[in-house]
Amino acid sequence: MAESSDPEFAGVQVKEERVVNKKFVAAALGNWLEWYDFGVYAALADLLGQNFFPAHDASVQVMQSFLAFAAGYISRPVGGILIGVIGDRLGRKYALWTSILLMMFPTFLIGCLPTYQTAGWLSAVLLVILRLLQGIAIGGEYVSALVFSMEHAPGRHKTISGALMSVSVAVGTFSGFGVVVLMRNVLSTAAMESVGWRICFWLGLIVGVVGVVLRRQVAEPSEFLEAQQSGQLSQPLLTALWAQKVEILLMIGVEAITPVTWYQNFIWIQQVYEGTLTAQAPVPGGAELNTCMQLAPSLFMIGIATCCRNFNFLTSVRRGMALLAVLAIPAYLLFDLRVFWAAFLSQSALACGGGLIAWGNPYLMHSSFPVEIRVIAMGISYNLSAALLGGPTPYICSQLAVNFGILSASIWLLFIASLSYVCVWLLLRRQGRPAPDGPAGCFVPRGLKVLTEEYERRIARLVSGAQCPGASFASTFGLLADADGLASLASVELTLPALVSGDSEARAASADAKKRLSDMWSKTYTRLDLYQILHAAKDSAASEEEERLVKVVLDKFRQAGCALKAEEREELASLDRRCKELAFQAEQNINEDCSTVDLSVEELQGCEESFIRSLPDASGSNGSALKRCSLKAPVLQPIMQRAHSSATRRRMLEASHQRCAMNGPLLEELLSLRHQAAQRLGFGSHAERVASQKMAGTAEAVRLFCEDMVQRLRPLRDAELLQLSSRKQECEAETASRKRKLDDEPPESPARGLNAWDISYYLDLVQREELHLDDAKVKEFFPLEGTIQRILEVYSQLLGLKFERSAELPVWHEEVVAFEVKDSQSGRLVGHLYLDQFPRDGKFSHQMILPLAPAFTSTSGIGGRDEGVTCVPACVNISNFARSEGGRPALLRLSEMKTLFHELGHAMHCLCTETRFSILSWAWPMVPWPGGVEQDFLEVPSMALEKFAGEPELLHRVARHFSGDGSQLDDQTIKQIQALERFMAGTQESRLFAMSIFDLLLHSQAPPYSFDGKEGLSIPELYRLVFEKVTSLKQLPNSNFSSSWYHLYIGYDAGVYGYAWSDVFAADIFESMRSSQTGPLSASTGERLRSEILGPCATKPGNAMLSGFLGREPSVDAWCRFKGIQ
Repeated sequence: MAESSDPEFAGVQVKEERVVNKKFVAAALGNWLEWYDFGVYAALADLLGQNFFPAHDASVQVMQSFLAFAAGYISRPVGGILIGVIGDRLGRKYALWTSILLMMFPTFLIGCLPTYQTAGWLSAVLLVILRLLQGIAIGGEYVSALVFSMEHAPGRHKTISGALMSVSVAVGTFSGFGVVVLMRNVLSTAAMESVGWRICFWLGLIVGVVGVVLRRQVAEPSEFLEAQQSGQLSQPLLTALWAQKVEILLMIGVEAITPVTWYQNFIWIQQVYEGTLTAQAPVPGGAELNTCMQLAPSLFMIGIATCCRNFNFLTSVRRGMALLAVLAIPAYLLFDLRVFWAAFLSQSALACGGGLIAWGNPYLMHSSFPVEIRVIAMGISYNLSAALLGGPTPYICSQLAVNFGILSASIWLLFIASLSYVCVWLLLRRQGRPAPDGPAGCFVPRGLKVLTEEYERRIARLVSGAQCPGASFASTFGLLADADGLASLASVELTLPALVSGDSEARAASADAKKRLSDMWSKTYTRLDLYQILHAAKDSAASEEEERLVKVVLDKFRQAGCALKAEEREELASLDRRCKELAFQAEQNINEDCSTVDLSVEELQGCEESFIRSLPDASGSNGSALKRCSLKAPVLQPIMQRAHSSATRRRMLEASHQRCAMNGPLLEELLSLRHQAAQRLGFGSHAERVASQKMAGTAEAVRLFCEDMVQRLRPLRDAELLQLSSRKQECEAETASRKRKLDDEPPESPARGLNAWDISYYLDLVQREELHLDDAKVKEFFPLEGTIQRILEVYSQLLGLKFERSAELPVWHEEVVAFEVKDSQSGRLVGHLYLDQFPRDGKFSHQMILPLAPAFTSTSGIGGRDEGVTCVPACVNISNFARSEGGRPALLRLSEMKTLFHELGHAMHCLCTETRFSILSWAWPMVPWPGGVEQDFLEVPSMALEKFAGEPELLHRVARHFSGDGSQLDDQTIKQIQALERFMAGTQESRLFAMSIFDLLLHSQAPPYSFDGKEGLSIPELYRLVFEKVTSLKQLPNSNFSSSWYHLYIGYDAGVYGYAWSDVFAADIFESMRSSQTGPLSASTGERLRSEILGPCATKPGNAMLSGFLGREPSVDAWCRFKGIQ
């Protein structure tokens, strides 16, 4: 089994199949026969001219022979249409049978024809008639074989399959030339002229018979069968073709280079080598060289397939055309030297260009037309280009060579190569496919078009099928689940660049694709006709999982207003669309932000020297050396914790809180529209609308939860703030330069003298003084590479998983690491895990797990494959750890190690998911597709697992000194780390609840806001008042924090409380695991966690999973004990 890398089937577990198999050979044999005949005809052009035309100058006879050769091209478009209709309506197999029979018998009969000497002009007429019949066969053979083999090929092998079908062209031509060369050397001249040439044609009958037998034994491609069964083929051909008229015209120009370069550089050139056209002496070894060179492009393509099979097909085509245009004149100058080495160099260079084109051109044609007209549209394009430009090429080149010299033939090649290049460019623009050798993310617009069209076809199929009586779960909810799952799989290639690409154009295109995909799903889940169909089938569910799917899907439709009147529904949809537009814009502004602050080394005093050295230099206006400090967490946090200068810390915090100022107006509009949309649905506020879909159930329950926890935390918080305030006063008393007046603070304030920019610094200082925990020393025990490996080993033992690093899985950056994840007992592929660990310009600036593929099982097949195809989940940990420096490996601070353990806990939740439906698989709002657990349950498993990061059992297993000497953290340090778990918990948890309450208030009212008896508050004013009340810390005036607060825009609106909510119930799970008789990290404990919490994912409500794991109702008591709250 292997995962498909085709965009449509990424993440799908499919049976691995060789490209060269029985189906491929069956398709290739007819193709071989076609080009065998062409090779024989071209190599025998001189003898055919003598045998079928009146005696003239030898060059005239050759040109007459080539005119008969071109006759086959006149009928090729007829064959393309005739066999195209058969292939697109009756089946690909019928098209293959028809074409090979029409090719096989005329080829044989050419060898039976009387000559001009015995039958006169009748012989030439019969030759032309047979060539016309061959032309009909040829018109459908290559295209039918190409479509048949590529539709049968696995997703990641379609380009290779198409390229290797082109190899059969070269093999056929080589065979034809080779047989002729062999016969010329074996037979005498007289024997060759009388019967030898006939034998060359008769031999094709053998291959034809074998091809017919094989073609009877292969099945139709599944993609065609699915289109046939779904009714896609019912559209009138003329209507379908007319819709693609521009694409067909452009494809004629694109395809022109293929026959022209082949017939000119590898068939017509034979006459140049033999000197027939110009009465010059033959090139020594020229005929043998040309015969061998028939295989050169094929060998070149095989080399690509072997060494770089992921070579972009569009890049290949464009570069091949450019290479031929550039080399045309130099190559023919070498030909004109008429020496072997020059001929070898010129033909080798032209073979490279031809090979590049042949590698990508088949898939370019295949991917440009839909399945219902693929054979006929490709046939018309390919054959018209061959008939109009390819067939006449030998005659045109002969006329040019006779009248103006061999060099003049290069003008024809240059013209056609330039024409095809322009047509490719125009086709890509029309299809929305920018140049692949241009900016990154080139496939985003085209991929978006393909994805949305396929998704809409599947939804249309669902709706049309529901008109039949007896609609079932599979034909309604099942088809919707398939459509969602397949679109989710395909979407990652389009949306991931917005978060990881260093190319601004790619990020912009990707962000736009994410927005459009979100709109696509929103449109689907607001369709009244679809809602009515699904609502009518709601009782068709036959299992608990299906019942859960029914509830989740119908709730989603109701949230979109499907129960409203038409006018109200449209107004709601308009409001929601605008909200998404605003959120996407704000999110992208945050992603694009690369703000920095330039600080001198003096201003950074207190920070570790290695950290200061790692900062990039910036030239100061006064010529002094400055360090450029990013506002991303890996740089901002160390400065806030260690820089002695209060002015430095304030400057960094102010800069951080003033980022993305352009989001301010966007946020105000967004909050107002969210409130209006909620009221259209009958909710009092957006917070009520959101809470109704979560464990909490109501905004009031959230408010009471937050107020209760703040009340519980207050005594602990006040005691801690008093301690920190006292420590600050001591520091300022010790250093007169830092001394400041504290009289402005109210005497009753426990945070007297403390500011928002002080808290991280004094928390870190007191922590080091009381716990004697030197983070710089501790992080030496957490080298990134080794720590990740050992954390995965812990998860491997706990959850029964095996992580195998893979160099075969495709990645988007050289630093990304990929793993195959398997079940340790069965060896079954569970999923894929990616790690993108270091910061880059334009990359998402925080740390998170992003799902790349949902878990689901298709009920109707994927791309026509058999039913029950399973997609395994995949995810990536996007992080921004500091790189290695000063000869040391990349080291993780203790907090970074805990965050990593937390994020990999999310990854385990994603990878362990077992569900038939993608909407019930692990996801969160960073992806456009619908899915995932209730948001206030999302963090529960990862937070429960994160708590083990401070446990001795885990630290003994994970912490190892980077030097490799095997030393571990001592027991005293581990005790200090444990104490750190509840260190200043009141202060730190109060900040989280302040953020939760601020978020809840933003979404509980329409702006302007009221709070604590104050009216008409702006967003910055509300932020300051809430934070000062809940944390007792003085805040920056006019803070713009909310403009760069990611959570407000990525789906955590009115849901930030979920972190605290999840942490409270995670503590309950953690305490239950810690008290397990078999051990907290034992396999049996992990099996219980996997079966009750991780595996079910969204197939059960969060409360049900919690109660099932705990064996009772959840409680806040464990969290209070864990934090040291009395």
